[in-house]
Amino acid sequence: MLKRLLQRPVQNGGPVMSPLARYYRDLAEIAAETCDAFEARQPNEDVRRDFYDALEKSVIESVLFVHDITRNPRFVAEIVRERWPDDASLRPH
Repeated sequence: MLKRLLQRPVQNGGPVMSPLARYYRDLAEIAAETCDAFEARQPNEDVRRDFYDALEKSVIESVLFVHDITRNPRFVAEIVRERWPDDASLRPH
């Protein structure tokens, strides 16, 4: 099921990407915007270090989460049903 999900191409005026690839692209864009806004406030070094440590931990946890769900098909099925309840193309056949 995850394989089908990852193979579903989506094109919105850009390159064709799987939903998971779009998720990580969007996550990177949001992180970059957040970092720019954070740096604009000119934080002191301790605050800056804490911020980037927390951001790094969050990204690592996200990647580990994806790694874990790709090893557990039942968990993937639950996530798909929760996020896309009306998308028949993602249901088992």
